[in-house]
Amino acid sequence: MVKRAGQAGGQSDRLLGLEHEHQNPFAGITWDINAVRNYFQGPPNNWDAQTIEWNILRKISPGEVKGTNWDPNSVMEYAFGAGLIVEPAAYRAGLQPKGGLSAADKTWIVESYPGTAPTQKIPELEVGLSQKLALRAGETRVFDFAPKISRTYSIATFGSADTLMVLFEVRSGGNVQIGGDDDSGSDRNAKIDMRLIRGRRYQIGIRLYYAQMAAETAVMVW
Repeated sequence: MVKRAGQAGGQSDRLLGLEHEHQNPFAGITWDINAVRNYFQGPPNNWDAQTIEWNILRKISPGEVKGTNWDPNSVMEYAFGAGLIVEPAAYRAGLQPKGGLSAADKTWIVESYPGTAPTQKIPELEVGLSQKLALRAGETRVFDFAPKISRTYSIATFGSADTLMVLFEVRSGGNVQIGGDDDSGSDRNAKIDMRLIRGRRYQIGIRLYYAQMAAETAVMVW
């Protein structure tokens, strides 16, 4: 598990400090760089060299993270096809995470919560109204949401971005994570579908890893 050290802000910021797991400086991954570039330059990603470097090849500096051993089943790990990873040899035929939060993910979240409440007023999402994110890579925004009726809601980001989105229920003892999605640089956006209860409060945290048009990235609940 690799997480960004020294995150400012509230507890949602700290959780969203999680970085892409294959960029863990302790992972020991050796890439076939030409194969990686050839793959991600093609569909469905169609990434340029800068995006590939930021999302795949770049290693987080050991001095900037609180790092542990590589967790290939982390929610923050991409899936990779055969021929992209040279080392460790066990992943030359490809890497496919199990999906969802791994045991290490859950341990980190439990250790991080409850935390101190944010001091800055958090904007509130309204059903059917989008909110622009206008984030630079690595930045985070947190939104409140109070459903007026109990039903299943969809919460999603829109635009050209690589985002991690996490959904919390606000409780007196501290926020509890109840959902999350990482679009993992694929040709889609982060989305959570969840039944939410009238009278309870929720928070949605969104962290942007890379955005070519950050001003056009938005979040909406419906």
